[in-house]
Formats: sequence, structure tokens, C-alpha cells
Amino acid sequence: MSLKIAVMHSKVKIGAKRGNLRRLGLELGNIMDNWSDIDLVVLPAYPITGPLIGYYPPNRAKQAMKNMAERISSKGTALGQSIVTISKWSEDYGINIIAGPILERAGPKLYSTVLHIAPDGSIEGKYRKITLTRKEVEAGLSPGRSVEVFNIRGKGQVGVYVDEDLTHPEIFRVMQIRGSNIIIGFMLPYESDYFRMTNYHDGRILTMELDPVIEFLSVRSRETGLPVILVGGGVEGVGHNNHNNVAFMPTIPSDPDVGVAKNRILDYDRLDSDPMIIELDTRYSRPRSINAIVAKSIVKELCMSRG
Repeated sequence: MSLKIAVMHSKVKIGAKRGNLRRLGLELGNIMDNWSDIDLVVLPAYPITGPLIGYYPPNRAKQAMKNMAERISSKGTALGQSIVTISKWSEDYGINIIAGPILERAGPKLYSTVLHIAPDGSIEGKYRKITLTRKEVEAGLSPGRSVEVFNIRGKGQVGVYVDEDLTHPEIFRVMQIRGSNIIIGFMLPYESDYFRMTNYHDGRILTMELDPVIEFLSVRSRETGLPVILVGGGVEGVGHNNHNNVAFMPTIPSDPDVGVAKNRILDYDRLDSDPMIIELDTRYSRPRSINAIVAKSIVKELCMSRG
């Protein structure tokens, strides 16, 4: 069984929900016109609002998050207008879409959430980011409580992660235990305990030092025996020097046998160009076996550590 994935490597603009959706809708249409047999489209990181924490002043970020968060019903239907739009894309093109992180409101709580939307437009699954930074907690985000693996309706199993999750092997082991065929995550530059931010293009573009990120991706891929993809993109806004592009993260694939092949990375110059196409034979892309007793212990430990 094969799973054909198109990973979008695109720019978003901070806080510009309508403009971001308009741009991504056009790009999605172009993908569907030019590539056949796509089963799953992965939107770029933070596709609706861009990342707010660290990009707005702290007092503005907290209010902006409350204003921009959208609700998802317990029955798996979209309530927020942006999510309704993405659901309609899935239905119109008959494809699965993974989108995130998206700010989700659930009662008084806010989550950083990745959604899996099925070809009929229904919300098939959601993952609430588990590993939060200090700034995210201070801004009002709540941590998720469970690792999720999305079932692409008979095509394969996709594990998901966000940002700092990459540094926690137990999260990846649970995805391994639950039968993932591939693991896909999202990152844009952020203040991290593990990764340092840096600048390039004459100091105009904020990004992350890539060597530690690449090392973590390679290790997680070898540990699980699975392809591990990091989905990045660009962030448009007005920086300190009035430049339009203020932040960027490459889209990086890692393979369990060869690690990260640097010639396959989608860099800054590839923004808003062709997607990364991944054709996965799920008969052979299977997680490495893990002792049943160890597996039970890992899941129990993770559940206890998340309260």
C-alpha cells in the first residue's frame, strides 16, 4: 500500500488569517492540478495565524491568542471559520489534510493543536502539543495529554509532533508503538531550551541553528526506524529593519538508514515553490519492534508524567 504526501513549504503572515487562507488555497489548487494521486497534503507550519508567541510583545501575544483561537466540537466538526475553510478544501479535492499548529479554544483553555481532516471534510483526529516552553505556558497555553497517530483511512499511519516535542524520545516511542509509518512535525523559529535562534541573509532573517535540529531528527529516525519529517516555512511581518521576511525554517526529511540528506532540504530559496513529494510504501515503512514490557512501561510513564 502506498501513501503519497505533498508537503507545502510556504510563507504565512503573522495574524493575517484571511490572507493566509487565500494564499494557501491557491497553492493547494496548484498542487492538485500538477500532481496526481495525492493522498495527503501537509500545510506549512502555523498555517492560519503564524506563530504569535515570541513574535508579538508578551502582553499583545496573550490577547491575540484569545482573539484568534478557534473551537472544534467534540463530534469532530469544525466550528471556527478558518478550520471550516480547510475542511472544505479536503472535501472539494477528496484528500486528507494535516494542518497545524492551530490555536484551539476548548472552554477556558487554549491549545496548540494539529488537525487531521479526512476527505469528507470531517475532523478525523487532533493532537494537542504536549511539550510547552516557559513562554507558551506564561502566554496561556495548556499542554496536551496524549500522543496521537493519525489513520489515513487504510493508506497508512502518521504520527505528529510540534517544536520541542522533537527533544523527547518517549513521545516518538509511543508513536512507534502505535504503528506509525511516518512521523511528521512542525517548527518555526522560537525560544527553546534545546535549539538556538540565529540570523542569516545579512541579519534580516531569523532562523534556528540547524545542526542540533538535524541531529535530533536523525536520532529520532534511527530510534524508531521511520522517516521523520520536519515541516517549516516562512513568516512574513515587519521586522526591526522593516524587512518583510522576518523568520524562516527549512523543511527537512530524515530517513532511518541515511539520516538527513542535506540536498533534499527545502531551504529559503524554495519558499512558495514546488512541494516536497513523499511516496511511501507502507508495506516496508514499519516501526522497529519494541519489547512489549518496555512498550507498556513507556506509555504508562508518559501518561503519568503528563498528569
